[in-house]
Amino acid sequence: IRAKSAAQVSTYPVTDLAPKTAADGQDDSICCLYQTVRQRTRRCYDPTEMINLIKELRKDESIDFIIPIIHFGRENSHDLEKEQVSSAKAYIDAGADAVIGHHAHVLQGVEIYNEKPIIYNLGNFLFNQEEVETALFKMVINPDKALEYYMLPALQKDYKTSLLDGERKQKIINDLNSWSINAKIGNDGKIEKK
Repeated sequence: IRAKSAAQVSTYPVTDLAPKTAADGQDDSICCLYQTVRQRTRRCYDPTEMINLIKELRKDESIDFIIPIIHFGRENSHDLEKEQVSSAKAYIDAGADAVIGHHAHVLQGVEIYNEKPIIYNLGNFLFNQEEVETALFKMVINPDKALEYYMLPALQKDYKTSLLDGERKQKIINDLNSWSINAKIGNDGKIEKK
């Protein structure tokens, strides 16, 4: 986040994965059971607690921007889960200024909802030594508090992440545009509504 003026930004990390199973006393009213062919994973997609927090924070006049950072999405898939989409939109409806997702280990698309960006998954910033295409999210706060949003293509390799240029950068921008719902990422990375 780069502010060209004084601004108070509030970020909150949230996970869709619960640390315990029902047998360990996990509250099933909060989580639903998600099953795949190989595993049973607890996925928490009840956004109620985060929605309430966002609404409460929105009342605080000292906070200019609220950005939930959500741990959600199916691993190694560019496809969105319906719960991802509905919970991200619910956070915007509650008063979030942007929603940033991570967890899938791959990039996913971008959506502009009520004039605010939802970055469904940033991929891996720094995870292991493998070569992985990823991106950085950049939010610019202008002096009038107008916001600009960017997706900056990058490559994670050998425990290091570097910004890209040239053909590889353009390939990632093209991929992001193909996965995005109603957003277009320009050659400079700027996110705009189609």
